[in-house]
Amino acid sequence: MKKFRFLTLALCLIVAVATLVACSSANDVDMSTGGNKTDAYYPSVDEKIEDSFDGIGVDSAGGSLSDSATSGEYERQIIKTVKIQAETKAFDTAVSAINGYVSEFGGYVESSEQSGKSLNWVNGYYERYASYTIRIPAENLEAFVGKVGDTLNIVNNNGTQDDVSPQYYDIVSRLETLETEKEALQKMYEKADTIDYMLQVQERLYDVIEEIEAYTTQLNYYKSQVAYSTVHLSISEVIEYTDIVEKPKTYGEEIKSAFVESWKDFADGCRDFSIWFVGAIPTLITLAVIGCAVAAIILLIVRGTEKKRKQKNNKE
Repeated sequence: MKKFRFLTLALCLIVAVATLVACSSANDVDMSTGGNKTDAYYPSVDEKIEDSFDGIGVDSAGGSLSDSATSGEYERQIIKTVKIQAETKAFDTAVSAINGYVSEFGGYVESSEQSGKSLNWVNGYYERYASYTIRIPAENLEAFVGKVGDTLNIVNNNGTQDDVSPQYYDIVSRLETLETEKEALQKMYEKADTIDYMLQVQERLYDVIEEIEAYTTQLNYYKSQVAYSTVHLSISEVIEYTDIVEKPKTYGEEIKSAFVESWKDFADGCRDFSIWFVGAIPTLITLAVIGCAVAAIILLIVRGTEKKRKQKNNKE
């Protein structure tokens, strides 16, 4: 019986010691953290943003996983620019026609400039000159340039096409990422537990909003340049149009041109002769009558002389 009581007492002592050790360990933990249980560990703003990207199809490093940007199956974004130097003999009529074409094809004049107020003759050229920067819907560019060519004498016409598809879709991808990050930051801001953490999230949110605005401005610029082509048009008023120098012909083209030109010259010669002949018929008839009369007179004189000569010979 005494032995049993001793074992019971020993077991109680062991339990009590274990309890004290456990409590001591808990106090050590609290002291190591400053004794404040509210100072728990908070993940950084970047760590929470990366966690929010998981499973939504966006790479937090800046790349979008959307099909339009990664598959390569997208519409090409082309910026078209045309530079035209032209001449006209009727300046006012040409300027009015150009303004009409701009309205007809749904464009607008971005800027314009005119110089010269009179038609004074100066060194062989009129003084008046006009230059335009015109924006025309891309689908109407070719038709507009054709109209300009029908109205003005085109001296020089150069066009360029700039493919900005890589830059365009890179901005689209970045905006997708930034919009997703903005949504994540807004949710984090609403759930922030401390003022310090709330300020960190707010600062990052403002940076993201600023980047979104900058990229949106750049994207809108590309959209405008792609949708509306640019035409730089300069018009000079002249008395005589400038001769356009054609590129040298090949050997075959020269032979063909010479053959065609020879037949053309022959046809022109026949036509000119027929016209001359018809016009000369009255003169030819008059000359023929006079020639016949003169010939008859000469023939009569010759016959008379011959007759007298025969008669003289017979008398002798």
